[in-house]
Amino acid sequence: MTKKESKLRKTKINPRSLENLRHEGRPPAFEEEKKRRTLTVTDSGWEGTMSVAKVLDCRGISELIELIGRGQLRVLHVLSSESDLESEPES
Repeated sequence: MTKKESKLRKTKINPRSLENLRHEGRPPAFEEEKKRRTLTVTDSGWEGTMSVAKVLDCRGISELIELIGRGQLRVLHVLSSESDLESEPES
């Protein structure tokens, strides 16, 4: 086992996740190289964000955050409670 493989096992990182950062075999979605970041979120927050990403045809939360951060997607309304869902006008 190489040092890299040993380190991956200790930190429980899937080796494929590192491959995804390199974009080998497919062009990167953006002109900059990605860097690993850490995000701490509740299960509810994660699941809700994944749902939003799917509705917007994003490849995942990473792409959703990228679009927001680049100003290509704006968050227009923040729901204060679940009851706000019922009062939202239909599009």
